[in-house]
Amino acid sequence: FFSSRRRHTRCSRDWSSDVCSSDLTYPRDYPATGMPFLNWQHILESRRDRIRARLPGLPDRALRWLITGAIADAHKAHQATGRRAVPAWRDGAVEWMLPLHVTAERPTDEAPDFVAPVRVSDDGLAHVIPTLLEPWMAYPHARAVAPDDAMIRTWISPTA
Repeated sequence: FFSSRRRHTRCSRDWSSDVCSSDLTYPRDYPATGMPFLNWQHILESRRDRIRARLPGLPDRALRWLITGAIADAHKAHQATGRRAVPAWRDGAVEWMLPLHVTAERPTDEAPDFVAPVRVSDDGLAHVIPTLLEPWMAYPHARAVAPDDAMIRTWISPTA
């Protein structure tokens, strides 16, 4: 999938300089059926600080309910509008970045609380969310592939 067009970067060993978003193939449709599986152990144990910074003082059970509800709302909003999930390139694979609004009443066009990378499971039978990212962390991955920067512009703060 490497392009013959070369981008100019400061680092000659930067492989991303050889990749053009138009050369990447990715599923055009966000998975429309079923809820993705979440890696709760990673999300609530390995990334506890990330979650607690945004949602302090809540027990794990409440966090699971809030995050699951935000994923369901984002999934439903994408099905209704087709504009919630954004294709992205992360960890050597194409994924969908799903903006999650945990502290808002429903999904909005404002900056999300988290972004959930949704990928096909290793066996190809399901979709999984391996972690939750802060919006600024997801932005460069989505920017590499997203067809419309306006969809992800709110993911970065003007001071970042």
